Amino acid sequence: MANMKAAIYTGIREIEVRQVERSRPEPGQVLIDTRCTGICGSDLHSYFGTWGQSHTTAAGHETCGVVAEVGAGVTGFAVGDTVAVECFSHCGECVYCTTGQYNHCLRRQGVSPNTHGGFAEFTAAHASGLFKLPDGMSYEQGALVEPLAVSWRALAQAGAGSRDRVAVIGGGTIGQFALAAAKAVGVRETLITVKYEQQARLAANLGADHVVHVGKQDLGEYVSELTDGVGMGAPG
Repeated sequence: MANMKAAIYTGIREIEVRQVERSRPEPGQVLIDTRCTGICGSDLHSYFGTWGQSHTTAAGHETCGVVAEVGAGVTGFAVGDTVAVECFSHCGECVYCTTGQYNHCLRRQGVSPNTHGGFAEFTAAHASGLFKLPDGMSYEQGALVEPLAVSWRALAQAGAGSRDRVAVIGGGTIGQFALAAAKAVGVRETLITVKYEQQARLAANLGADHVVHVGKQDLGEYVSELTDGVGMGAPG
């Protein structure tokens, strides 16, 4: 069996690159040659010890890579396809899956259960959590598909449109994507809160109409003055 490198937690604020047995796809899975994996906020929680750690398998779920092997029963994917990885798999058969709510799947599990995730050279992932990427999209862009989808869904769930103001609380990666999604939707006014100067610069580059520095400005007062006391959620 071939080996591969994997970055695995060995303790709080400790990660070690190890030689481990190369993952193999089980039925319903594909083996992905990892090309780029983002560092999620959940990964930071694990790194700093506030969330759990696995000391046997590599983490990482904001992953983009190339299909290297196709497991039994998989259709729709072939060796050489570039794919983005969702963070969980679904059965496609339960009441939630068949009504378009597969995020509530009764048999939902991690997309790479009991094997190494995107912080390894290869990861075995269930085909239900994979999405083919178009030609011309970089691996770095592919790794950002999953966090972008989180923010895009928030705007879609809110039904935000051209008459609405949108306030984004928090200028981290998901918040910045939410701002970008709001601009793409064409809402009439956007506000985002930030903690760091680099967040403020990025928000400005993304076209934020208002950038509020928490700790320096009172958000409630800012919004009250901006909206004549009616709040960001008031109808346009």
